[in-house]
Amino acid sequence: MQQDQESDSLKKNQKIAIQLEQNKQLKVINLNAGKGSFGQVIIAEHLNSKSHYAIKVICIFDVCDQVSESKLQNAKKEAEFLKNANHPNIVKYVDEFQIGFNYFIVMEKCEKNLEELLDEFNQYQTTISKHLLVSFACQTLSAINYLHQQNQMLRDLSLRNILIDSNNQIKLCDFGLLKQVQQEHFSSLMLTSRPRGAWLYYPPELISQYQINKKQKKKGVIQDFYGDIWAFGICFYLLAGADLEICTDLHKTGYIKQQLWTTDEAKTLYKQYQARENSNQLYLAYQFISVCTQIQPFNGDYWFQLGNIQKRLQFFSEAIKSYQRYLDLNPKNDRCHRYLGNAYKAKGMLDEAIKSYQRCLELNLKNDNCHNNLGNAYSDKGMLDEAFKSYQRCLELNPKNDSCHINLGNAQKAKGKIDEVIKSYQRCLELNPNNKILKQNVVDKISFLKK
Repeated sequence: MQQDQESDSLKKNQKIAIQLEQNKQLKVINLNAGKGSFGQVIIAEHLNSKSHYAIKVICIFDVCDQVSESKLQNAKKEAEFLKNANHPNIVKYVDEFQIGFNYFIVMEKCEKNLEELLDEFNQYQTTISKHLLVSFACQTLSAINYLHQQNQMLRDLSLRNILIDSNNQIKLCDFGLLKQVQQEHFSSLMLTSRPRGAWLYYPPELISQYQINKKQKKKGVIQDFYGDIWAFGICFYLLAGADLEICTDLHKTGYIKQQLWTTDEAKTLYKQYQARENSNQLYLAYQFISVCTQIQPFNGDYWFQLGNIQKRLQFFSEAIKSYQRYLDLNPKNDRCHRYLGNAYKAKGMLDEAIKSYQRCLELNLKNDNCHNNLGNAYSDKGMLDEAFKSYQRCLELNPKNDSCHINLGNAQKAKGKIDEVIKSYQRCLELNPNNKILKQNVVDKISFLKK
C-alpha cells in the first residue's frame, strides 16, 4: 500500500516537472525541497536565465474531479500576500500561475532552513555563535512584528519555515496558515476549530484550552498573536541548543526566563554594531544595538546610538522613543535634544521639534547647528521672521555653516528678496568650491532666479 502511494506520488511529481518545463521554461532540479502547509516545495532552474527558484506547489483538486474553488482562492490569497509583502525578512515573490489541478507560487531560493542548520550543528557537535543567534532572532522578530502590525497571525512558525539565504539573511516562508484578524471583532484574537500549526510550537495555554474543550465537546479555541511569540521562543531555544524533550516539557512547566548575555558581552555586541554601522549595514547595526539596550537598559550611549540608527532607517517614531529614553538618563545633553528635534521634524511634529531645539539652546546657546535646525522648523511653520533670526544667529556663531547659508537663501526667496537669495547661495558656493553636485544645484537655482 505504501509502495503504491509512493509510486503515485512519484508519477505526480514527474508530471509536474514536465508541465513546468514545457509551459514555463522551468527545469526541476529538486522535487523534494520541502513540504509546507497545504503544499510541497520544489527547486527549479529557469532554462534561459539559469536562475534558481523555490516553487510552492499547491494541489487545488477536489473529490469531484475538478478544481476546488476554496483551495484555489486560498492559494491565490497566499500568493497575493507575498506579492504585496515589503520586508527584507520575508521571502520574495517572483510569479504565480495555475497548471491543471495545481497552483504554483514562485519565490526566491534560499540556502536552507533553520532545522537543517540545527541538524548540521548537531552532526558536527558544535553550536551556533551568540552573535549569529541574536542576528537571526532580531531579523525573525522584525518580520513577525511587521505581520502583527498588519493584523496578520502566522499560526505556523517553526524551524522549517524560517529560511536563511547566502548572506545569512532570515526569510520567513510558508504563509498557508496566515490569518487576517478583523480588528472590529477580536482586535488581537481569533477563533478556530482547532489549533493550527505544529504541536511542539503551541503555547501551554492553547493546548490546555483545546484539551478542556475536547472533553466538554466544545468547538473552537482562541489563538492570539502571543502564540507566534511563543513559537518564536521555541524555535530559538532549540537553535540555542535546548533539547527537544525540554521544549516539549515546557507545555507542562510553562514559561522560562534565562539570561543569554552578560553585561560584559554587550561590549562585544557594541563593537559588532560599530562595524556594521561603519560599513553602512544599517539594518544589521540596528539589530545589534537593539540587543545592547536590552542587556544594559541604563546605558545612555546605547539608547542614543539606537535612536541615530532608527532615524537613519527612517523609523522616526522609534527614534523619538530612544532619544527620550536617553534624555531620561541624561537630561542635559544638548546634542540629544537637537537630534530629538530632528526626529520630531521628520514626523511633521513641528511644535515638538521647536520645543526640543529651544531646550537644546537653553543648555548650549552656542550650538550653531541647533539655531539652523530651529530656523528650518520655523520656516516650515511659515514663521519667517523667527526663521531669519535663527539663521542669522547661526551664522554669527559659525559664518562657514554652508547649510545655513542655503537655508537662509530659501527663506529669503519666500520673502521675495532675490538679491539676498543670490548672495546667500553664492556664499555657500564659496565655502564648497569642489562640491560638484552642490555647485550644479546652486548654479541652477541662481540661474532660475536671474531669469
